[in-house]
Formats: sequence, C-alpha cells, structure tokens
Amino acid sequence: MALADTREAWRALEAGGVDLLVTDHHMPGNTGLELIEKLRERQVAIPSILISGNMPLSASAAARKLRGVRTMNKPFSMADLKQAIGEVMGH
Repeated sequence: MALADTREAWRALEAGGVDLLVTDHHMPGNTGLELIEKLRERQVAIPSILISGNMPLSASAAARKLRGVRTMNKPFSMADLKQAIGEVMGH
C-alpha cells in the first residue's frame, strides 16, 4: 500500500498485517526514521528499508544501529531493492 504521510503510515501499521516497511526519510509529518524508531519503541520489529536522495549522516548512522533496518540512497535499481528486501526479511 502507498501512503501519503507518516500519520497514515502509523495508522496502517497499528492496524497490523504489515510485513515490510519501505519509507522515504523525508516524509510529511515525521521522518521515516522517526516512524521506524517509534515502532521499535513499541517493540514492533517490522523489517524496514529507509530510502532517501539526501539522507543526513546522523539519520543514516541512527538507522544502522536499529536491527532489521537497511538504508538505501536514491537512485537505486529494482535489483538493489530486491536485494535489500531479501536482507531485511532474512532471505
């Protein structure tokens, strides 16, 4: 599903049934990293991919500390995305 901002994403995540989160870092509302951190604070370990065309080094470093999170810089190929999905999903 595609959602417009982090509030919509949070509602969808709270409803359950989400196996993988792919989010841009620069989102309306909160950042993608803040969304992932909020999940982790609530002990929700959904595998996540954080993407950005211009990710701050601090965000990249913080994401690397989180388990089950992979960062990707834009642009990337579908092959790169498939590889990242496999990594976070444990395949």
